[in-house]
Amino acid sequence: MEFPSAGDLWVISTVYPDGTVAALEELVGNHGGLGGEQTDAFIFHPADMEVPETRCSTDVYHILNNHRNAPIIPKPSPVQPVINAWAPATLWQGIVNWRVWMERAFGCLTLDRSAYAKVVADPYMTGPALLIALVLITLTTVATRRAFNIVEIAIDLFFFFFGVAVVFAAGWILTRRGNFTRTFRAMGFAQVVGILALLVPLLPYASVTKSLMLVLGFLTTWLGVATAHEVRGWRAVLLPILALLVIVVGSTAAMILLGGASYTIDALLTDIGINNQ
Repeated sequence: MEFPSAGDLWVISTVYPDGTVAALEELVGNHGGLGGEQTDAFIFHPADMEVPETRCSTDVYHILNNHRNAPIIPKPSPVQPVINAWAPATLWQGIVNWRVWMERAFGCLTLDRSAYAKVVADPYMTGPALLIALVLITLTTVATRRAFNIVEIAIDLFFFFFGVAVVFAAGWILTRRGNFTRTFRAMGFAQVVGILALLVPLLPYASVTKSLMLVLGFLTTWLGVATAHEVRGWRAVLLPILALLVIVVGSTAAMILLGGASYTIDALLTDIGINNQ
């Protein structure tokens, strides 16, 4: 309306209560016309860029031109909070989110590497991994022994944690990556194959089915540990062999230490006049 050639009266459209108009195009205003956010100019700029008052597009040009080739100021990465995977609150929060971990457990059972990747990377999966291991190892022990024996269950759980330590050591020697908790989460979810193992006595050809379950259990554990330690290629093939060597070496060292300790105790008892029969 400020142009000299403008008419005395311009009728554009209806002006709605919110300030917008009924434009012909699918917008909320008219370019250079009445109403809508199109009449409110703005500059979206970095926080370190000075923007003085402007009167026209020429002023905006000088502002942008002065910022040309300005050095990029690196922004510090946001500090991610450290989550204690073994804190009771973390364990419980992971367990109650049952839809997430059950879906991932099914993926682990079907040898889905992406499911294992989500498990080992998520500290909230430590609780579900512990729950799966405790429940399925207990049920498997009871089903195998056909009796509830707390000592036998405790022994089986001890060997599970010992196995986690062994394969973690093997993976760390091989890659120098991973940690015990990531390995634990992978092996905990790998125990989900125990659900199928419990059905073996109910199926025909029990011996063949049991062999297949053992193979599947080996594959789920192997894939989980390989994912936890980011192992691929020939290193993945070497992983179970190295784990076996760790077991042999560790057992031999333990026997030597126990033998030495026994000899030392016997010598001490003899020195003080006590004969160990």
